[in-house]
Amino acid sequence: MEREIYNENGDSVDALKLFVKSDAMPQLLAGDDTLRILLNQINSLMKKATIQEQQKSVTIDKLVKLKTQSQKSLDFYKSEIEKLEQKKAYLISFMQLYNEKKL
Repeated sequence: MEREIYNENGDSVDALKLFVKSDAMPQLLAGDDTLRILLNQINSLMKKATIQEQQKSVTIDKLVKLKTQSQKSLDFYKSEIEKLEQKKAYLISFMQLYNEKKL
């Protein structure tokens, strides 16, 4: 094993042979595959998150429009209620005058 990592002259260690023969080589290759798998999973999660974000943005836009329409309707009905209350007060005063036979 030791002879396999030296160069042809046998006087120095060949770095490439040492790297290939090392125990870390399978771990490095497995790490690269793991990294690719993780990157693919992250990429798919990001795509899903983007789609969900777009869907939620559309929903929020719809809710904002509904809130605006509801506020306009609420304001309209408030003014209608005020008018009806004024008419009610007028009719009450009219009925009181009528009961007192001042009309």
